[in-house]
Amino acid sequence: MSHNSPPLPPASRLLLPVSCLLLLLSLLATFSLVANRRALTRGTPKGLPDPVADADVPPFCINAPLARYSEEEMDWALDLIVEGGFTWVRQRFPWAQIEPAPGVYDWEPWDRIVEAVAGRELRLIAVLDTPPEWAGAPPPAEALARFAYTFAARYGDRIHHYQVWHNPNLSDGWGVEPNPAAYAERLRQTAEAIRAADPTARILLGSLAPTVEQGPENLSEVHFLEGLYAAGAAPYFDILSIQPYGFDASPNDRQVSPERLNFSRAVLLREAMVAHDDGGKSIWASHFGWNSLPPGWDDIPSIWGQVDEPTQAAYTAAAVERARREWPWMGALCLAHFQPDPTASPLLSGTPDADGHWGFAAIAPDGTPRPVFHALARLARGPTINYPGAYTPLSGRAEWVGNWEFSDLGADPSQEGGERVAIPFWGTDLGLRVRRGHYRAYFYITVDGEPANALPQDETGRAYLPLTSPDYRPQVVTLPVATGLPPGPHTAVVVVERGWDQWPLVGWSVAYHPDETTYRWSLASLSLLALISLAGLVVTGRRVRWTALGRAA
Repeated sequence: MSHNSPPLPPASRLLLPVSCLLLLLSLLATFSLVANRRALTRGTPKGLPDPVADADVPPFCINAPLARYSEEEMDWALDLIVEGGFTWVRQRFPWAQIEPAPGVYDWEPWDRIVEAVAGRELRLIAVLDTPPEWAGAPPPAEALARFAYTFAARYGDRIHHYQVWHNPNLSDGWGVEPNPAAYAERLRQTAEAIRAADPTARILLGSLAPTVEQGPENLSEVHFLEGLYAAGAAPYFDILSIQPYGFDASPNDRQVSPERLNFSRAVLLREAMVAHDDGGKSIWASHFGWNSLPPGWDDIPSIWGQVDEPTQAAYTAAAVERARREWPWMGALCLAHFQPDPTASPLLSGTPDADGHWGFAAIAPDGTPRPVFHALARLARGPTINYPGAYTPLSGRAEWVGNWEFSDLGADPSQEGGERVAIPFWGTDLGLRVRRGHYRAYFYITVDGEPANALPQDETGRAYLPLTSPDYRPQVVTLPVATGLPPGPHTAVVVVERGWDQWPLVGWSVAYHPDETTYRWSLASLSLLALISLAGLVVTGRRVRWTALGRAA
């Protein structure tokens, strides 16, 4: 560059600032585009989902204070829950309620609840809390474990999901300032006692309340979970339990931040689990929903935000749909309330003000189902389909034709042949988890009547998956069979040729990945604009009469 260069023509003098401006704008737009894409996909696994324990369960769950009802009222409540399509009932079993004296148990009220729920083929999540003569201090670990063992020994043939405590990260829930190490020790002893009485037990971590506080009274559930991992609590819970309330945000608010209370906050907890190599466990929501106080009650102060009833119904249904499509690690989603329990302990019930919690109720005080109840019932009665996640033949939804055998190993065809299976799914990608080995067999696969697009085709145009392993050694692998499908419902049909006694079909994985075509074209366009702007900047910059400092730059 020479300081004797001729000056730029007047028409070209604008090129330098314009080039600078376009370069800056293209860089800012690229940053915004990438950040928006990350927010859109945060929490959604890349590729095909790996199996996550306890995630392939029906999501429809509801908190129901059955102990508050007479026998006739409880029958009404449970029949309505069945009518609404719910699979799970989350029910508190407060220790103090049945042990009026040490070692003396009055099981009759709980026997009635357990029998009534089991009689309708509903599944119970039993929440164990509230020790006798509780004076706002954590219970003795040995006494809590003894109670839990007695409970599991009595009901282990009908209950398999036990939650140890509620809100341990709040002082109102724990009794004193929350302490992850103290809770971890009680969790350890209680989980060991439950598993000794019921070997099939699944232990849910005490439900963590959403809060941005950092102590001492209340501790962010994210920090509390980190403290639990530091205290060695991971082996003593099978399922993480959280409360992803919506507050003032819609279920599609994708801001994920320790300072933000919304439905997307679940992603923070999931990322913490993965960071601690605990991603093989699922997350269940013990409570979720949006507050909509009935007409005439909306003057009650609430920390939960407020929406109208149609918005509450739409948000709740959209939250379930989002979780099913984007979060294959999410299991049951328990609606905050069937009806709140006015008799529950204000410290451990999660309902310190029953009137205020009527805004979350699925059933109005007069017994009328509210719009949110009908919205969830419509979803629950929808078509049976495999949403994104990993499934086994025993857990997934499929139509089996032929003489299949089923076990924990998977599905096995007969020697006579003729077996096929139709797998309905919602998503963009499908993979089969297969057991390959030193044998000759094939799966022939179509999706929506067309050859599966991720597989080779034989001379007749059939897409096929060989089950002979490349090195002839036994292996279980997940192989993609269809990718890049339009988001929505599809049906895959797998036709089996040979493979009997090999248990070749172990399961399948469904994934959803948003279409990246627009994103990639936008990114390419912005990159091209940045290069053109940079070129303009270089060309014009070389012809400007710079000072010595400018020439050095």
